[in-house]
Amino acid sequence: MPDLVLEDLVKETTATTGLGPYSLAGATAPFRAVDVIGDGKASLWIASDSNDFETFIGTLTAGAPDSLSRDDVFTSSNGGAKVNWGAGNKDIRLFQPAYFVGSLFKDIRTITASAVLTKKDNGVLLLVDATAGNISQALPAGADIFKGFTVGVMKSDSSINTVTGDPNAAETIEGAATVVINNRFTMYMFVWDGTEWKTPIIKRAIASQALAEAGGDNEATMTPLRVAQAITALELFAGAEVLCPSSTVPAGWLEEDGSAINITTYEDLYDFIGNDYGLNAGATFTATNATNRINDVAHGKSDGDIIELTNSGGALPTGLSANTKYFIVNKTNDDFQVSLTLGGAAVTFSDDGTGTHSYHDEISLPDPRGEFIRIWDHAAAIDPDRASRTGRGDGTTGDNVGTKQADDFKSHTHTYGNTSEDIAAGSGTTIKDAQNSGSFTTTATGGNETRPVNSYRMMIIKY
Repeated sequence: MPDLVLEDLVKETTATTGLGPYSLAGATAPFRAVDVIGDGKASLWIASDSNDFETFIGTLTAGAPDSLSRDDVFTSSNGGAKVNWGAGNKDIRLFQPAYFVGSLFKDIRTITASAVLTKKDNGVLLLVDATAGNISQALPAGADIFKGFTVGVMKSDSSINTVTGDPNAAETIEGAATVVINNRFTMYMFVWDGTEWKTPIIKRAIASQALAEAGGDNEATMTPLRVAQAITALELFAGAEVLCPSSTVPAGWLEEDGSAINITTYEDLYDFIGNDYGLNAGATFTATNATNRINDVAHGKSDGDIIELTNSGGALPTGLSANTKYFIVNKTNDDFQVSLTLGGAAVTFSDDGTGTHSYHDEISLPDPRGEFIRIWDHAAAIDPDRASRTGRGDGTTGDNVGTKQADDFKSHTHTYGNTSEDIAAGSGTTIKDAQNSGSFTTTATGGNETRPVNSYRMMIIKY
């Protein structure tokens, strides 16, 4: 189809009858003749008399007289078909029908399958519901529409199914064979430029937090909040260790120096390493199962504080466990209850337990200062002395992360032979082959330890 040309004050008359092209009879001032658009050019027209009308796309053919084709009728007094004109004059005016003017989209349609689009669908926004499966929305052939033809396609559902904008045959969308829409509320506005489809307006859905953190999606829009969340997701996890080339501990990190840290303050780190490197001495308590309360006069704790429980010489009350994260709830000055969740229901226990009970609000950090780091053997049988490794702080020994070994060197031997020498016996007499015997000690050499060339770094841990 020829490009559509728009001009002002274009109007002629015609005496054409029937369904054929209009034979133009000229313009009357101040109007201009139809030939102002140029031979072979097309535009949007309305033909009317006192009884009938039709709006259509018409192409001008220069001649004597000029003629105007009736390529496509949009609306008419004949139900949208060409008017079978009778005798009498009709006006032919260039205009823009409602299909082409006004708001960006003239119609909004919800579809669940590919819609058939024609030139009359210029200015339509398709809300495509792909809940039932992937949908490929065919775009009309360029030969059947006009330059500037516009259609919007938006995915309206939240399923994982896709909506594809699919040009006709070898036609393209800015050089691409198709455009795939993955996310809900992402919209492409497709505009035919006479050669290919352009996408001057793309409304992209706002990325969810999960999508922002996962990355890999080049369609959703990243807001400042989502960018910050994505950056946070890339940060190292609480409990990650890093060798620091400075003696200054950066924000968000602690030096691994074996010091005690508050469980509540460093909850994320506690959740990762637990009490692997030891608990503080804590405070002793008694239990009252009738009220499910832990008793410690003037304990100074607050609701929401995190503690662990231990026992020596007996057993904790039935219903309470060691190596478990508890939150203090319903505290008074001299006692409190514990919950498995922050602000949750109090844990019940059925007896008072035996022995000595303690609660602890601090854990110890790892302390590798002055030591070389060895990767965990983890049953690989590379470390021959893995079973004899000593405790890391919580009593755990052997082939486990955090356990230690003293300095050592591999067992080996040195071979040397006895020596003989001549010994003078007096009066010029020599006794041959007298043999030395006994133990021998070499001269000391070396330093205070066996070590490779090394450089200090500070080991820090993320909290």
